[in-house]
Amino acid sequence: MLVLCCAGRAKAVLTIHPKSSQIFSGESVTFRCNIQRGKVTDWEYTWRKDDVDSISRKHEYEISEVNISDNGDYRCLGTHIDQKKHSKSSDAVSLTVTERPVAVLTLQPNWPQIFRGETVTLRCDIQGGEEIEYAFYNSGKSVYTKTEPEYRISPAMNGLYTCEGLQKRNGLKHSQTSNAIQLTVLDKPQAVLSVSPQWLNPGDSVTLSCGVKETSTGWRFFWSYSVEPLSGSGTSEDSYTLIPAGPSHTGGYVCRAGRGDPVYDTLYSEPQFFWSGVITPHVQYYLYIMLHRWHSDPGEPCLSHN
Repeated sequence: MLVLCCAGRAKAVLTIHPKSSQIFSGESVTFRCNIQRGKVTDWEYTWRKDDVDSISRKHEYEISEVNISDNGDYRCLGTHIDQKKHSKSSDAVSLTVTERPVAVLTLQPNWPQIFRGETVTLRCDIQGGEEIEYAFYNSGKSVYTKTEPEYRISPAMNGLYTCEGLQKRNGLKHSQTSNAIQLTVLDKPQAVLSVSPQWLNPGDSVTLSCGVKETSTGWRFFWSYSVEPLSGSGTSEDSYTLIPAGPSHTGGYVCRAGRGDPVYDTLYSEPQFFWSGVITPHVQYYLYIMLHRWHSDPGEPCLSHN
């Protein structure tokens, strides 16, 4: 170790770039050693980290990708190439490397199935997320960068989504890359309606049950009879019980399901019928007409027939 004690010798000045209070692993750091006498090329430089020396003719010492093991106190000094005299050692400059914070990507609402036309929101949460921008990627391609941590996708699109934080001051990576979320968008679903029982005695109750073919959650169910909505529609209950008012019901029952904000609706179910009392030829003919109309346009509920 060199011990410098003589007055009048040039002083080494050590600086670090970038001058940031927070350096993350993977970033590039450059130390510069300037001797306050002569030219840069007049000196050979000694770099010292925690009292371990390394010799270089360069006045810059670069660490292209810092990590935790690079933490420590750095100093430098110079030896004049011609005169072989030593400069005074620089003051210590501390390097503290921090692991990049973790980015956590979540899907809102977190439904197991997403359907064509629905709206979803991806949220990127990063601890210590001040002065950063949030970058969202679909299959590695940048699709959205803002200071807000949420990315609203309307309509939802297929892809493998990730996010990360970027430093606003220089655009460099601030966080680790998040977990990935795979979005697979399915075709618009159709509600399925069942009636039990389909034949009943006057005064008996009948239960309508509505569901969605694909395994999915978050639905509210809406019931209609001959186009007119039934009271009590729009709840999470997937069944509806009623007692027919007369000896027969000659209108078709349909249901649909909706979820989200704004509400996303399924296709209407196929119409279902139930009967109480005697089936007359008139009723048989009506049933035939209603089924024929439904198969011509399944996107709309059955109309009534009086």
